[in-house]
Amino acid sequence: MATVSSSTIQILTLAVSPKAAMAAIILLVPFIGALLTLLLGQKNYKIRNILAVLTSLTTLALLISLYQVTVQGISIGGGWYQGILYELPSILGVKLSLGLDSLGFLFALITACVWTASTIFATSYMAHEHAQGRFFIFMLLTFGANMAVFLTKDLFSLFIFFELMTLFSYVLVVHEESSEAMLAGHFYILMSIIGGLLILGSIMILYSYTGTTAIEPLSGLVSSRIPTSLKYLITAGFIIGFGIKAGIFFLHVWLPLAHPIAPTPASAILSGLIVKVGIYGIIRSLYTLFNPATAGAEAEYLMAVLGYILIFAGVITMFGGMLKALVDKNCKRVLAYSTVSQMGYIILGIGCALYLGGEGAMGLAGSLYHVINHALFKSTLFLAIGVVYFSTRQLQMDKLGGLWKHLPMTAVIYLIAAFSIAGFPGFGGFASKTMLHHAIVEAYEHSVHFSPIHQPDPWLRLAEFIFLITASGTLCYILKMFIAVFLPSSRAESLPKSPPLYKETWAMRIALASLGGVIILVGIWPNLLLEYLIGPTLALFGLNPGSHAYHLIYNSHALAGSLKSTLPLLYDPKTYSWLSPEVIHNIQNVGVVIIGTSIYFMFDYGIHLFDLSIPQKLSAGYWYQKGYSFLLSTLEPVRKALAVVDKFISFIMVELWLINGE
Repeated sequence: MATVSSSTIQILTLAVSPKAAMAAIILLVPFIGALLTLLLGQKNYKIRNILAVLTSLTTLALLISLYQVTVQGISIGGGWYQGILYELPSILGVKLSLGLDSLGFLFALITACVWTASTIFATSYMAHEHAQGRFFIFMLLTFGANMAVFLTKDLFSLFIFFELMTLFSYVLVVHEESSEAMLAGHFYILMSIIGGLLILGSIMILYSYTGTTAIEPLSGLVSSRIPTSLKYLITAGFIIGFGIKAGIFFLHVWLPLAHPIAPTPASAILSGLIVKVGIYGIIRSLYTLFNPATAGAEAEYLMAVLGYILIFAGVITMFGGMLKALVDKNCKRVLAYSTVSQMGYIILGIGCALYLGGEGAMGLAGSLYHVINHALFKSTLFLAIGVVYFSTRQLQMDKLGGLWKHLPMTAVIYLIAAFSIAGFPGFGGFASKTMLHHAIVEAYEHSVHFSPIHQPDPWLRLAEFIFLITASGTLCYILKMFIAVFLPSSRAESLPKSPPLYKETWAMRIALASLGGVIILVGIWPNLLLEYLIGPTLALFGLNPGSHAYHLIYNSHALAGSLKSTLPLLYDPKTYSWLSPEVIHNIQNVGVVIIGTSIYFMFDYGIHLFDLSIPQKLSAGYWYQKGYSFLLSTLEPVRKALAVVDKFISFIMVELWLINGE
């Protein structure tokens, strides 16, 4: 692609090409699929399965057809277009629009890929479950709402589809209809309502001052029209509102409740994809409010403060989730806490990007890379454990063991995903974790500029240390689960003697193999995503393309056909050398993680240190329940008083009616 000035780039609209309407078409496909499943697939499971898979594949194919225009750009009639826009009718004076740019494409693509694999898996997994038709209908509805979030070009439309996604996915959470499922659904919907109200409030304040909800850089309007105190309030509303869905620590309590109880295909999309909608919302809202290219001195300071806060929100999230995953014995709950921990890595990267302002390319690119990697390896891990549950009807580690003989492919794919989440070289997670480590080191070195004594911030050095400790803990709990589930274990209490199935169906194998293959592909060619997907997306965020990190990640001024991403990760892309100093340093960090893991296993298998359970009073969920119960008890007198007033008013109304009647 020839280098094009940003001032000459236009957005493709319906007036230029009918292709601009593709966003609306992609949005409609899952909803049409859900309707057809309702009408045709309720009584015939084969038709239902075909419709569900075909809907996912069609959505994925239509989305891929938009890669050129949304990511690379196209030339039409002498004009250069990148991204699409489709106007919708206004509601209450608020302009609504659909569209797609490179960031939305990135999130939508990984969502469509993983959703397709999960749907294929579900055709076998749900064969022995109740309410199968309802599950597939709401899985497709959730898919449509999820995709629609990425296909909007204004915050109000994003909010509408965000809430629809919550309502549809609630049915997936409570699918089992047990008391545990209803409790999980209760917390899920309660936390989501709180988050939704915070988001809506922030959008309303933003609109009242700027007159727009468009997803575009608004830093100029925000700086000139909104008081500083309200800037903090709007930003906090967006971060907390979307952070609930993303699973930031202390806002994460719905994850360990919802994931273990939902059917495994639903768990895979909840953990691998729906939490990413929260991440997407945080990125969109923050870079709508603050753009490094146009931010003034006050906005730059606010960005640095927010970045610093998010760095430590990420550190607490990654470390807290890791500790909870280490001590839990339920496989799906371990993976749920693992998701909390991995979201911490992404939040840390976003924090580093904001803290560094225009120089924050490494943090943002690392976060986007980890969004993709986490979707791949976490959905793979959930589906692998889903095969275990499908075969044994058991999720407790101390009641499993030796399953590699019966489920060999599942064991191998699990290991591939495990090495990816641990950041091993040659697997997907290595690249994103390496970039995120570079980002926190950059933030530490850059902190000299904020110090009155011109010394780097020791707290950011501590953040890097916790980053490495968390990486060791991640490898610990993921290998601990592999050993407990797949290898022979003398610690197992009651291994299943005559399991009902012990079976890997072809649908399960296809889903697992496709995800595992992509993990390996990304791991072997780590610069592939930087070159063709993540690198072009950085242009949306007002980052300095001349900065060292940006130049390595994606040189936007490179000649057409030449290498654009030259960041040394697994090898030096320019020489394909595995022995460059940068690559050796990256691999050394993995060595530190392995040493930390070895120390852990020495303690765990020697004195069973992490067999201890965390006291309930140290759980965030415990205090949420206490606070909720206290609130209800406090409001009980008010409820009784209102009931008395209601009865009194009803009595007066009846008397008046009788008088008038006479």
